[in-house]
Amino acid sequence: MKPAGSGQRERKLHDAAYWAAFEFERARVLRRRTSWCLIGMLALLAVSGWGTYLEYEEAASGKGPPIDMVIASALDDIVLWCMLVATLVYVRIGAPQRQRLVRTITIATIAIATAATYFEIRRSLQWQTDWLGEPVFGKDPRVWACRYALFTHTLIIWMSIFIVPMRLGESVRIWAWCTLAYVALAGLAAEASGLTIAAYGSLAALTPLPAMLFSHWRYQRFDAQFRHDDLAGRFGELSAELEQARRLHEGILPKRLRHGPVQLRYVYEPMREIGGDFLFVPEPDDDTPANAAAPVYVVLIDVSGHGVPAALAVNRLHGELTRLFGVRGRAGGRGPSAREIIRDLNDYVWLTLARQGVFATGLCFRIESNPKGGAGSGGSVRVEWCNAGHPPAFLRSRTGEVHRLGATSTMLGVVEGEQFECESRHIDLVAGETIVAYTDGLHETRDQTGQLLGLEIIEAIVKQGAARMDEALVQAASRHRWGRATDDTLVVEIGLTDERPAQRPDAAHARASAG
Repeated sequence: MKPAGSGQRERKLHDAAYWAAFEFERARVLRRRTSWCLIGMLALLAVSGWGTYLEYEEAASGKGPPIDMVIASALDDIVLWCMLVATLVYVRIGAPQRQRLVRTITIATIAIATAATYFEIRRSLQWQTDWLGEPVFGKDPRVWACRYALFTHTLIIWMSIFIVPMRLGESVRIWAWCTLAYVALAGLAAEASGLTIAAYGSLAALTPLPAMLFSHWRYQRFDAQFRHDDLAGRFGELSAELEQARRLHEGILPKRLRHGPVQLRYVYEPMREIGGDFLFVPEPDDDTPANAAAPVYVVLIDVSGHGVPAALAVNRLHGELTRLFGVRGRAGGRGPSAREIIRDLNDYVWLTLARQGVFATGLCFRIESNPKGGAGSGGSVRVEWCNAGHPPAFLRSRTGEVHRLGATSTMLGVVEGEQFECESRHIDLVAGETIVAYTDGLHETRDQTGQLLGLEIIEAIVKQGAARMDEALVQAASRHRWGRATDDTLVVEIGLTDERPAQRPDAAHARASAG
């Protein structure tokens, strides 16, 4: 079993863009906080320098500490001032990256803590005072030197580690080297006893621990916040891209809902912003004479999969259908048959999409004037249909009887063209009759027990009839569904009418609806 967080670390290590952005942002934050830390330490050093000046005046008057102690204090201030200023200049002007910056902080902290500890030991050995500056007698100078050096050691480490958020391993390096330097100076410079070195060395090792834990907690907070901001930014970009893709996807849906006496209504509800269900109704050729009875085509396609991959396949199929009808239209005649459309689509899916594991079901209707009589009120049209593995469509007669228009071939892309067996069938559609077609997202809708909506319920709803059969079916699926949709849903209603063409609603709605 992988430890907690290992997946996140692996993702960051393999995501070069994320890791680069993380390193850049953390370096920027570390440079800013390191600068404030150095400025704070320079401010404390200024106070220390003022105290050294006062000690010098007292020593010059013969009332203060010995001049050697004042010199040690002055050297301490000068050495620390040079180190701090050099580090600040490098951080602000050099603008080092994160790893180099952490290395600089580590080296600077160890050097400053070591120098300050050494000079503090020298001062304390020469002049012992309590916390208020009053002289203390009867104390072991070496113990007093270790005590003051410990205070200086802890203050410097706390200033650097407490302010600058670091990983635990980064702060451990500072803690370990500073502690070793303190123990070495206590043993060599103060010449303290082994017991004193052990006691104060243990304190030197323990006192930085709270700052280290706080620094590590802040680092983890920074890491979590950056990860949250990164995910939020990516989600926002992806949402904007999907919104644009949704508008483009809806832009390829039919805009004309009336072709002569043929009226088309549909409702499209993608599972996500974009999906793999597709409705194609080619526009008549502009060169077609006004009195020519051009056939009307309605093509439903359901691509395997969901979301962006399915939408990409849909876009390619839309381009192929546009090309196909353009080529067929220029070839003259009365347009391709439904069978030819399905066969051409199978060839395209087999040659281009099937190798990526993408297949589709398709249903094509070719509607033209019935040679036995004119279309319109009381008339009829001839409908040729071909079903490639698609769910059966339903034909509702004027008497309320419902007939299924089942599959006439296998789904698209499963077998190559020469082995693809496909046949088309014909029906007559008269005024008052309706064809309802849909994708599998409708009848595969499940309730909380896992039961499907099923074809029988869909057939019963179609048999009852409704002013808007497409909307009635989608509403039935919504009532039956438990939880979020698990597939795209497209319902199409085809009929004959003498009414004026309906207007397509605003494409910005969450549900693409027409009629």
